[in-house]
Amino acid sequence: MRELGTGYRAAGQEPVLVVPGPRYADIREEQGRVITLPGPRVPGAGGYRVLADRRRVERLRARYAPEPGTVLLVLCSRLHPEKRPGRALDALAVLRGRGVPARLVVAGDGPLLRGLRRRARAERLPATFLGQVSDASELARPQATADVVLAPGPAETFGLSALEALAAGTPVVVSARSALPALIGTAGAAAEDTGRSYADGVQRRLARPEGERRRAARLRAEGYTWSAATAAFLAAHDAPSPLRTGSPAPLAAGEGPAATAGGPLRHRDHVEVFMYY
Repeated sequence: MRELGTGYRAAGQEPVLVVPGPRYADIREEQGRVITLPGPRVPGAGGYRVLADRRRVERLRARYAPEPGTVLLVLCSRLHPEKRPGRALDALAVLRGRGVPARLVVAGDGPLLRGLRRRARAERLPATFLGQVSDASELARPQATADVVLAPGPAETFGLSALEALAAGTPVVVSARSALPALIGTAGAAAEDTGRSYADGVQRRLARPEGERRRAARLRAEGYTWSAATAAFLAAHDAPSPLRTGSPAPLAAGEGPAATAGGPLRHRDHVEVFMYY
């Protein structure tokens, strides 16, 4: 935030950060103005708070947003070629060309970061690059406040970032070539590997009422509980499930984290679990 605040000040703007907290506060810090709005704790979330008074948040956004009706896009990804982060800028350019007042926030680092920044400046695309965000609560804020999250990587096998966005109530537009369409279901949209296709997916999501699309995203994420993931994993190995009666039912075949394109695993003597990021 310190670096972002410096950049905004150099551009003649006042950086403002709005965060949830136990009580109202409005203070000036090195990185800019920090406004804290009272927000309740999220049960079972380790003390995290949320901005529950949406009308108050909208009033602040209307006061500080550079354009009324801004559509906020977010990309949370390593900035490597296999993740196709450039598609987010492609989609942003297409949407702006269509008259949609879209802006992009990118959370992540990698070898493509400098090139993406240069391109955004050269094409005058309103994109903010946060760099690596290690704090989970800091990463959750853009995911939860976005109108749509983008996940353009074609090689994703599960997509934890996409699932986190759904859990925050934000729809996701994903690569049709990845495994993510099965993850998001009807709570998002699948796009081909072009900026136009991603822009189309964003606009299809925005065509739904906000409350409806956020409920659909959250409902989809609720199907991916630890108990459901464990049950699906054990079922793939023909192992008995220790789940007690009354526990959440496992996901249907092809819908859970343990689902594989090649069918269920049958190797009982040795199991290795790999997680790719």
